[in-house]
Amino acid sequence: LNGADGGACFANHCDWRMPTIEELQTILLAPYPCGTNPCIDQGVFGPQNASSDYWSSTTYADGPEGAWLVGFFDGDVYAYIKANSLYVRAVRGGS
Repeated sequence: LNGADGGACFANHCDWRMPTIEELQTILLAPYPCGTNPCIDQGVFGPQNASSDYWSSTTYADGPEGAWLVGFFDGDVYAYIKANSLYVRAVRGGS
């Protein structure tokens, strides 16, 4: 964060946001069940906490208290309650 203006600035960019579930799935090595752990190319995306899940910005349709997430350890996609603390992989640009 940029403390001066409260914006989400990092690496000289201030357009960071959470990815949609569709965007988050595009960076998986394979769909569920993925044959490697983590199920993401660490050479491209850097080290990941492969034992956890990553939030998307996509709200779960059956209730606003949930959102979709991806498990980078196996490629699983499921909804979970937003009150839980999990990881986020930020993206730039787009919608």
